[in-house]
This record gives sequence, structure tokens and C-alpha cells, in this order.
Amino acid sequence: MKTVNIYTIDEMNEESRKKAIENIRNSPHCYFDPDLEIYKDELSNKGFENAEIYYTGFYSQGDGACFVSNCNIRVINDTYKLGLKRSVLECLIEYFSFTTDKNTSRYYHEKTMDCNAWSESRADRLYDKARKVSEQILEIARGEARQIYRSLEAEYNYQHSDEYIVEYCQVNAIEFLESGKIYS
Repeated sequence: MKTVNIYTIDEMNEESRKKAIENIRNSPHCYFDPDLEIYKDELSNKGFENAEIYYTGFYSQGDGACFVSNCNIRVINDTYKLGLKRSVLECLIEYFSFTTDKNTSRYYHEKTMDCNAWSESRADRLYDKARKVSEQILEIARGEARQIYRSLEAEYNYQHSDEYIVEYCQVNAIEFLESGKIYS
């Protein structure tokens, strides 16, 4: 009869513990799946409505976050202090729709975003103003995308830290062999 010793993360010696942490870090147990609804709600409160967030990460060229949304320029104007006169704001709302969009399907970062202003009416005298407002909105949206990426990256780093993995093992009562492999 063969005896197998099993250990909790707290019972392991230093070397075995390091191996166990690495095994968890490189396993499906350490799958990163952030709750993007938090960011979508924040964007909506700032005027970027019905946002869909896209991201890739972390630590490779082209990584980042971007989003597509409908832009509520009244809320964006109030939130970010664009300084639009009320009459101009009302005309833009009446004649234009503003959206943020992705301009590529290969990468997801703030530089892959555009802001478009489109109108189905003949509002020629407002096109220059709409273009300038869309440029302002684009810069704001890119800043929001950078912030989302920084938050996602911080959460990813935390979820892959030794501290988090040890806590995860403790909470879930994961057991290990002395080699650091998960006992199943």
C-alpha cells in the first residue's frame, strides 16, 4: 500500500509552496475574467451609453482597451466641461448623432478608436462644430479607455500575485502533493 501526503498551501515547505503557487498561476484556476459591467456603468454615467468594451492584455505590443458607444453629448458636455453654448449643444443634439467606434479588428487600444458625428439632415453650418466636438469626445474617450486598461492591468496583476493565489488556495481548500501539484 502506497501512502500519499497531501498539504494545504500553509503546510508546505518554501520550495513546494513556490511550485504550488506557480502551478496555480499557470492553471485554469487563475483565469482572468473581469467584470466589465462596472466599467460600462461608469462610462454610461459619463455619457458613453451602451458601451461595448474590448481589450487585450497584458505586456504585448498592441495591448490596451477601447470601446464603442453611443455618445450622449449633453451628459459628456456636463461631465467633462466641454464649454458648449446651450444653443450650439441643442442644435448638435437635434441634428447629429455621435458614436465612438473601433477602426480596426486586430488590436484593442485607445488609438484604435474613432468618434463619428453623423447627420441625416442638411446641417452644413454645423459640420465644423460637430467635427471639433467629435475630436474633443475622441480625446476624452481615449483617456477613459486608458484608465479602463490600467484598472484591468492592475486587477490582472493582483490576481496573479503570490498573495492572491495563496488566499485563493486557502479559501478554496486546495490541496497539494509535496511536488506542488494539485491533489485531485
